[in-house]
Amino acid sequence: MLLTDFKKEFLTICQLKNLSVETIKTYDCHIRYFIDFVTNLDVLNLTSERIRSYVLYINNSNLATMSKRSYLRETKTFLNFIDKKLNTTFSQNIYLPKKERKLVHIFTDEEIHIIYINLKSIRDRLIFALAYDCGLRRIEITRIQLKDIHKGFITIWGKGNKYRLVPFGAFTSDLIESYLKYEHTHKSDYLILTKYGKPFTVNGLSNFFRQLSKTSGIDLSAHQFRHNFATNYLINQIENGSSDLFQLQLLLGHADAEVTKNYLHLAQEQLLVKKSY
Repeated sequence: MLLTDFKKEFLTICQLKNLSVETIKTYDCHIRYFIDFVTNLDVLNLTSERIRSYVLYINNSNLATMSKRSYLRETKTFLNFIDKKLNTTFSQNIYLPKKERKLVHIFTDEEIHIIYINLKSIRDRLIFALAYDCGLRRIEITRIQLKDIHKGFITIWGKGNKYRLVPFGAFTSDLIESYLKYEHTHKSDYLILTKYGKPFTVNGLSNFFRQLSKTSGIDLSAHQFRHNFATNYLINQIENGSSDLFQLQLLLGHADAEVTKNYLHLAQEQLLVKKSY
Protein backbone atom coordinates (compact mmCIF):
# COMPACT_ATOMS: atom_id res chain seq x y z
CA MET A 1 0.00 0.00 0.00
CA LEU A 2 1.10 3.53 -0.74
CA LEU A 3 1.59 6.11 1.99
CA THR A 4 -1.43 8.04 0.72
CA ASP A 5 -3.59 4.93 1.16
CA PHE A 6 -2.55 4.74 4.80
CA LYS A 7 -3.16 8.47 5.19
CA LYS A 8 -6.71 8.08 3.90
CA GLU A 9 -7.37 5.23 6.33
CA PHE A 10 -5.78 7.15 9.21
CA LEU A 11 -7.93 10.26 8.59
CA THR A 12 -11.06 8.11 8.37
CA ILE A 13 -10.29 6.68 11.82
CA CYS A 14 -9.75 10.23 13.11
CA GLN A 15 -13.27 11.08 11.90
CA LEU A 16 -14.68 7.95 13.54
CA LYS A 17 -13.03 9.02 16.80
CA ASN A 18 -14.92 12.31 16.41
CA LEU A 19 -11.79 14.47 16.43
CA SER A 20 -12.44 18.11 15.64
CA VAL A 21 -12.41 19.36 12.05
CA GLU A 22 -9.41 21.58 12.86
CA THR A 23 -7.42 18.63 14.26
CA ILE A 24 -8.13 16.49 11.19
CA LYS A 25 -7.14 19.36 8.89
CA THR A 26 -3.84 19.69 10.74
CA TYR A 27 -3.14 15.96 10.45
CA ASP A 28 -4.00 16.06 6.75
CA CYS A 29 -1.72 19.03 6.06
CA HIS A 30 1.29 17.83 8.07
CA ILE A 31 1.13 14.22 6.86
CA ARG A 32 0.83 15.41 3.26
CA TYR A 33 3.95 17.54 3.81
CA PHE A 34 5.83 14.46 5.01
CA ILE A 35 4.66 12.34 2.06
CA ASP A 36 5.65 15.06 -0.42
CA PHE A 37 9.15 15.00 1.07
CA VAL A 38 9.71 11.24 1.11
CA THR A 39 7.55 10.75 -2.07
CA ASN A 40 4.40 8.67 -2.22
CA LEU A 41 6.09 5.30 -2.18
CA ASP A 42 4.99 1.87 -1.07
CA VAL A 43 5.23 1.72 2.74
CA LEU A 44 7.50 -1.32 2.55
CA ASN A 45 10.04 0.83 0.69
CA LEU A 46 10.07 3.52 3.38
CA THR A 47 13.41 3.59 5.20
CA SER A 48 14.70 5.01 8.47
CA GLU A 49 17.12 7.17 6.46
CA ARG A 50 14.27 8.87 4.59
CA ILE A 51 12.39 9.56 7.80
CA ARG A 52 15.47 10.95 9.55
CA SER A 53 16.19 13.16 6.54
CA TYR A 54 12.71 14.61 6.91
CA VAL A 55 13.30 15.26 10.63
CA LEU A 56 16.54 17.09 9.81
CA TYR A 57 14.77 19.05 7.07
CA ILE A 58 12.09 20.23 9.52
CA ASN A 59 14.60 21.01 12.27
CA ASN A 60 16.74 23.08 9.87
CA SER A 61 13.76 25.00 8.50
CA ASN A 62 12.76 28.54 9.52
CA LEU A 63 9.63 27.30 11.28
CA ALA A 64 9.10 28.27 14.90
CA THR A 65 9.93 25.56 17.43
CA MET A 66 6.26 24.95 18.23
CA SER A 67 5.51 24.53 14.51
CA LYS A 68 8.41 22.10 14.11
CA ARG A 69 7.08 20.08 17.03
CA SER A 70 3.61 20.08 15.50
CA TYR A 71 4.78 18.85 12.05
CA LEU A 72 6.87 16.09 13.61
CA ARG A 73 4.31 15.13 16.25
CA GLU A 74 1.53 14.58 13.71
CA THR A 75 3.91 12.65 11.45
CA LYS A 76 5.02 10.48 14.38
CA THR A 77 1.37 9.71 15.23
CA PHE A 78 0.75 8.72 11.60
CA LEU A 79 3.82 6.48 11.49
CA ASN A 80 2.84 4.93 14.80
CA PHE A 81 -0.49 4.05 13.17
CA ILE A 82 1.42 2.26 10.40
CA ASP A 83 3.70 0.56 12.95
CA LYS A 84 0.72 -0.99 14.71
CA LYS A 85 -0.73 -2.30 11.45
CA LEU A 86 2.49 -3.65 9.93
CA ASN A 87 4.57 -4.33 13.05
CA THR A 88 7.22 -1.83 11.89
CA THR A 89 9.24 0.73 13.90
CA PHE A 90 9.06 3.82 11.67
CA SER A 91 7.85 6.17 14.42
CA GLN A 92 10.98 5.52 16.49
CA ASN A 93 12.98 7.61 14.00
CA ILE A 94 11.17 10.82 14.90
CA TYR A 95 12.30 12.97 17.84
CA LEU A 96 10.62 16.23 18.74
CA PRO A 97 12.77 19.31 19.38
CA LYS A 98 12.73 20.57 22.96
CA LYS A 99 10.16 23.19 23.82
CA GLU A 100 11.39 26.75 24.14
CA ARG A 101 10.36 28.31 27.39
CA LYS A 102 9.06 31.72 26.42
CA LEU A 103 8.80 34.57 28.88
CA VAL A 104 5.16 35.53 29.32
CA HIS A 105 4.57 39.25 29.62
CA ILE A 106 2.13 40.07 32.42
CA PHE A 107 0.26 43.24 31.48
CA THR A 108 0.41 46.09 33.96
CA ASP A 109 -2.73 47.94 35.07
CA GLU A 110 -1.65 50.85 32.87
CA GLU A 111 -1.28 48.60 29.81
CA ILE A 112 -4.70 47.04 30.40
CA HIS A 113 -6.16 50.56 30.64
CA ILE A 114 -4.53 51.57 27.34
CA ILE A 115 -5.77 48.39 25.65
CA TYR A 116 -9.28 48.89 26.99
CA ILE A 117 -9.68 52.49 25.84
CA ASN A 118 -8.75 51.36 22.32
CA LEU A 119 -11.76 49.03 22.22
CA LYS A 120 -14.38 51.00 20.34
CA SER A 121 -17.56 48.93 20.76
CA ILE A 122 -19.29 46.80 23.38
CA ARG A 123 -18.59 43.74 21.23
CA ASP A 124 -14.87 44.53 21.15
CA ARG A 125 -14.81 44.90 24.93
CA LEU A 126 -16.64 41.60 25.28
CA ILE A 127 -14.08 39.80 23.09
CA PHE A 128 -11.36 41.26 25.32
CA ALA A 129 -13.20 40.10 28.46
CA LEU A 130 -13.71 36.56 27.15
CA ALA A 131 -9.97 36.27 26.48
CA TYR A 132 -8.59 38.14 29.51
CA ASP A 133 -11.29 37.65 32.16
CA CYS A 134 -12.27 34.08 31.19
CA GLY A 135 -9.04 32.75 29.60
CA LEU A 136 -10.73 31.42 26.46
CA ARG A 137 -8.97 30.35 23.27
CA ARG A 138 -9.81 32.12 19.99
CA ILE A 139 -11.68 29.12 18.60
CA GLU A 140 -13.66 28.81 21.84
CA ILE A 141 -14.78 32.43 21.59
CA THR A 142 -16.01 31.90 18.02
CA ARG A 143 -17.97 28.77 19.05
CA ILE A 144 -20.05 30.39 21.82
CA GLN A 145 -23.77 30.39 21.03
CA LEU A 146 -26.51 32.30 22.82
CA LYS A 147 -27.81 29.07 24.36
CA ASP A 148 -24.38 28.57 25.97
CA ILE A 149 -24.74 31.70 28.12
CA HIS A 150 -26.08 31.02 31.60
CA LYS A 151 -26.23 33.07 34.77
CA GLY A 152 -22.64 33.29 35.94
CA PHE A 153 -21.08 30.79 33.54
CA ILE A 154 -20.66 29.79 29.89
CA THR A 155 -20.70 26.31 28.38
CA ILE A 156 -17.49 26.14 26.33
CA TRP A 157 -16.84 23.73 23.46
CA GLY A 158 -13.09 23.25 23.70
CA LYS A 159 -10.27 21.15 22.28
CA GLY A 160 -10.98 17.51 21.51
CA ASN A 161 -14.71 18.28 21.27
CA LYS A 162 -14.87 18.44 25.07
CA TYR A 163 -17.27 20.71 26.93
CA ARG A 164 -16.56 22.55 30.17
CA LEU A 165 -18.19 25.24 32.28
CA VAL A 166 -16.33 28.53 32.64
CA PRO A 167 -17.55 31.08 35.21
CA PHE A 168 -17.50 34.83 34.63
CA GLY A 169 -17.77 37.83 36.94
CA ALA A 170 -19.77 41.05 37.02
CA PHE A 171 -17.47 42.77 34.49
CA THR A 172 -18.10 40.18 31.75
CA SER A 173 -21.74 39.77 32.78
CA ASP A 174 -22.44 43.49 32.27
CA LEU A 175 -20.75 43.41 28.85
CA ILE A 176 -22.77 40.38 27.72
CA GLU A 177 -26.01 42.03 28.85
CA SER A 178 -25.19 45.34 27.12
CA TYR A 179 -23.99 43.65 23.93
CA LEU A 180 -27.15 41.56 23.60
CA LYS A 181 -29.30 44.60 24.31
CA TYR A 182 -27.66 47.18 22.07
CA GLU A 183 -25.46 45.56 19.40
CA HIS A 184 -26.37 41.91 18.75
CA THR A 185 -28.76 41.44 15.80
CA HIS A 186 -30.42 38.33 17.32
CA LYS A 187 -30.51 36.93 13.77
CA SER A 188 -27.73 34.46 14.55
CA ASP A 189 -27.33 31.76 17.17
CA TYR A 190 -23.72 32.80 17.77
CA LEU A 191 -22.66 35.32 20.39
CA ILE A 192 -19.80 37.17 18.71
CA LEU A 193 -20.76 38.58 15.31
CA THR A 194 -19.02 40.70 12.67
CA LYS A 195 -20.45 44.06 11.63
CA TYR A 196 -22.24 42.15 8.86
CA GLY A 197 -24.02 39.95 11.38
CA LYS A 198 -21.97 36.84 10.56
CA PRO A 199 -20.23 34.63 13.16
CA PHE A 200 -16.60 35.55 13.78
CA THR A 201 -13.97 33.14 12.44
CA VAL A 202 -10.67 32.24 14.14
CA ASN A 203 -8.78 34.19 11.46
CA GLY A 204 -11.12 37.11 12.03
CA LEU A 205 -10.26 37.11 15.73
CA SER A 206 -6.55 36.91 14.91
CA ASN A 207 -6.95 40.03 12.77
CA PHE A 208 -8.93 41.69 15.58
CA PHE A 209 -6.12 41.20 18.11
CA ARG A 210 -3.49 42.15 15.53
CA GLN A 211 -5.29 45.43 14.88
CA LEU A 212 -5.73 46.02 18.62
CA SER A 213 -1.98 45.56 19.04
CA LYS A 214 -1.37 48.28 16.43
CA THR A 215 -3.86 50.80 17.80
CA SER A 216 -2.80 50.33 21.43
CA GLY A 217 0.92 50.17 20.66
CA ILE A 218 1.20 47.11 22.93
CA ASP A 219 2.39 43.73 21.67
CA LEU A 220 -0.51 41.38 22.39
CA SER A 221 -2.42 38.32 21.19
CA ALA A 222 -5.40 36.27 22.30
CA HIS A 223 -3.11 33.64 23.78
CA GLN A 224 -1.23 36.27 25.80
CA PHE A 225 -4.50 37.23 27.46
CA ARG A 226 -5.08 33.54 28.23
CA HIS A 227 -1.58 33.30 29.75
CA ASN A 228 -2.30 36.42 31.83
CA PHE A 229 -5.62 35.01 33.02
CA ALA A 230 -3.96 31.78 34.21
CA THR A 231 -0.98 33.49 35.84
CA ASN A 232 -3.07 36.14 37.59
CA TYR A 233 -5.48 33.44 38.79
CA LEU A 234 -2.63 31.59 40.53
CA ILE A 235 -1.05 34.79 41.87
CA ASN A 236 -4.37 35.62 43.51
CA GLN A 237 -4.63 32.11 44.94
CA ILE A 238 -1.05 32.05 46.27
CA GLU A 239 -1.55 35.44 47.94
CA ASN A 240 -4.62 33.96 49.63
CA GLY A 241 -2.73 30.89 50.86
CA SER A 242 -3.51 28.25 48.20
CA SER A 243 -2.81 27.19 44.61
CA ASP A 244 -5.49 24.92 43.15
CA LEU A 245 -3.92 23.69 39.91
CA PHE A 246 -6.70 21.18 39.28
CA GLN A 247 -9.35 23.90 39.26
CA LEU A 248 -7.23 26.02 36.90
CA GLN A 249 -6.77 22.97 34.65
CA LEU A 250 -10.54 22.61 34.44
CA LEU A 251 -11.02 26.31 33.69
CA LEU A 252 -8.43 26.29 30.90
CA GLY A 253 -9.55 22.96 29.44
CA HIS A 254 -6.09 21.38 29.59
CA ALA A 255 -5.96 17.62 29.04
CA ASP A 256 -2.43 17.46 30.49
CA ALA A 257 -1.84 18.73 34.04
CA GLU A 258 1.85 19.34 33.19
CA VAL A 259 0.81 22.20 30.87
CA THR A 260 -1.08 23.85 33.71
CA LYS A 261 1.92 23.48 36.06
CA ASN A 262 3.90 25.88 33.86
CA TYR A 263 1.67 28.69 35.08
CA LEU A 264 2.60 27.98 38.70
CA HIS A 265 6.25 28.76 37.89
CA LEU A 266 5.19 31.96 36.12
CA ALA A 267 3.05 33.04 39.06
CA GLN A 268 5.85 32.36 41.54
CA GLU A 269 8.31 34.34 39.39
CA GLN A 270 5.91 37.28 39.23
CA LEU A 271 5.48 37.23 43.00
CA LEU A 272 9.25 37.19 43.50
CA VAL A 273 9.62 40.21 41.22
CA LYS A 274 6.75 41.94 43.01
CA LYS A 275 8.28 41.34 46.47
CA SER A 276 11.74 42.35 45.26
CA TYR A 277 10.33 45.57 43.86
